[in-house]
Amino acid sequence: VSAIRGVNSDGVMRTLTLRGLIEDAGQDPETQAHLYRTTGYFLERLGLRSLDELPDLAPYLPDDLPDEIIEEQ
Repeated sequence: VSAIRGVNSDGVMRTLTLRGLIEDAGQDPETQAHLYRTTGYFLERLGLRSLDELPDLAPYLPDDLPDEIIEEQ
């Protein structure tokens, strides 16, 4: 999240977790980065049946992101 936003996102992630919109999903074994996933409550609040209904993120990414980050989308 910080790589995409370009700023520290700890407070935002903490708030989303406290509100039940995301939850901890462990750590990436390679980078040790914290992993998060959305909750059912997140989908409910946005009026979605699944994450497939979300728009593509790629058009909103900065141009200078490393290719491996963009490929994961």
